[in-house]
Amino acid sequence: MGEAEYGYPRAFRHAPTDTEKRIFERYGVGADLVLLDPTAGGGAIPFEAARLGFTVRANDLNPVAAIIEKATIEYPLRHGAALVSVFERLSTEFITKSTPKFQGIFPTEQPGTQVLAYLWARTIRCPYCEGLVPLSPNWRLSPDGTGVRLVPRLGAGPGDAARRCEFAIVAALSEHSAGTVADGDGTCPFQDCGRVIDGDEVKRQAQAGGMGEQLFAVVFKRRIETQTKAGKRGRDKWERGYRTPRPEDDNSAVIAARLAGKMEEWEALDLVPNEAFPADSNDDRPIQYGMPLWSDLFSPRQLLGHGTGVEVFRELLAEREASGALDDVTRAAFVYLALSLDPVLKVTERAAVYGSGE
Repeated sequence: MGEAEYGYPRAFRHAPTDTEKRIFERYGVGADLVLLDPTAGGGAIPFEAARLGFTVRANDLNPVAAIIEKATIEYPLRHGAALVSVFERLSTEFITKSTPKFQGIFPTEQPGTQVLAYLWARTIRCPYCEGLVPLSPNWRLSPDGTGVRLVPRLGAGPGDAARRCEFAIVAALSEHSAGTVADGDGTCPFQDCGRVIDGDEVKRQAQAGGMGEQLFAVVFKRRIETQTKAGKRGRDKWERGYRTPRPEDDNSAVIAARLAGKMEEWEALDLVPNEAFPADSNDDRPIQYGMPLWSDLFSPRQLLGHGTGVEVFRELLAEREASGALDDVTRAAFVYLALSLDPVLKVTERAAVYGSGE
């Protein structure tokens, strides 16, 4: 992120000068100082100490934090600029190999438009009218008042399984629909029903495999061309916006078919997290809401996308091992590739977890 996002200069952009480093000498601190930080977290303290030329010994109990420390401090100091070129070659190869496999996972978007996120709501059936109920505590999309109004389609009336909600993007908070879940209980949004759905019923449906998902909004940014005062093309701007889903946005059937064709192989190769969610966790909601496996916490498209990414990652790693090209700098580059892949699909696919929103 740049300066504009933070509103102040970033500390890591300032390289300590020799004069600043010598300040420590006034206090009898020399280059032989060893900094010990056994609970370093993301590594802010050891990072600054390393930049000042001190020896650093740091770690953290959290393995994610520990690998971030290695990637931000140890690897750059050890490998220098050579690491950049190796990572660039590796990431380019990953894109070349994975692009054909990702075709069809996400719908094609209009030129000049980039999707930032697909927003989904968990769904259950109203036990009183059979309407499909999208669960969310509120329908707010943006601090500027942009949100969602539910448009219930009643079908033939209570008992018709075709009853479902469509969605409209609105600009003012007063136009938002009321939330459909609070304190674990649901509320039917169909005006000819409107009854409260007890939390135990929500859990019962979820544990029986009856909790589904419904796409209710797409977040995008659109390129806006600008002109200079001289009439020449200026720097493009990107405008953020929200729209209701189009039929082609929901390719759930395609995703389900592709996932079904891959899951057996991926589970055999341990590419997807199919371990049981721990029963002694201090958060038992995944189990109560019908998600007993770690893989259940992903949407189908997330699972397909992450599985595909790990599959290509493993292929590249195996190729390097087989050719004897997996030296220390290449191993470090694979760490950066793994860190790059982790947030990609989290950004583009969001579901209201347990009906409690994001």
